[in-house]
Amino acid sequence: MVKKIITLGIVLCLTSCFYSRTVYGNIRSKPSRFTIKPNSNNEVYKIIDTTKLYELVVAHNIIYNQSSISNVKQILKFYANGRVGEFETYFDSDVKSLEPKKAKMAYYNYDGKNLVIQIYFEHPQGGGLIKKNFKEIKRDTLELMNDDYSYKYKIIDLPKEFLIYKPDW
Repeated sequence: MVKKIITLGIVLCLTSCFYSRTVYGNIRSKPSRFTIKPNSNNEVYKIIDTTKLYELVVAHNIIYNQSSISNVKQILKFYANGRVGEFETYFDSDVKSLEPKKAKMAYYNYDGKNLVIQIYFEHPQGGGLIKKNFKEIKRDTLELMNDDYSYKYKIIDLPKEFLIYKPDW
């Protein structure tokens, strides 16, 4: 009996370390993996707009002074309550292209001074968080930064029929 309890305890501990995936293969980890709490400050909507998309145009390496344009699209979609989805595809003719299950999960938080976004990623050698801080908005461009990179996102208008989804995390 003791052996069964110990075995059950080990199995429960091991399974609690894992995370779930969506039908599209994207990770849905526990919010405790993130170092920020989801946003609760409504002042953030003066900076970001949940009815728009933000498409990465260029990532500039600050340390080596090099800019790069990725072949893979990176599109941010902000949702209410501190959730962000990072999509790799978006088709303006297909509403289903913005289904949240197709996005990498992320959170944002605004403390009245700083807007912080954290995106969880995974690759064969590990995984972790990418932290981006708000820098500024110029005309139709949102700029985010971290210690190594400056990211410029083009702000894209989103048709109302695309605003039907709520995040699954």
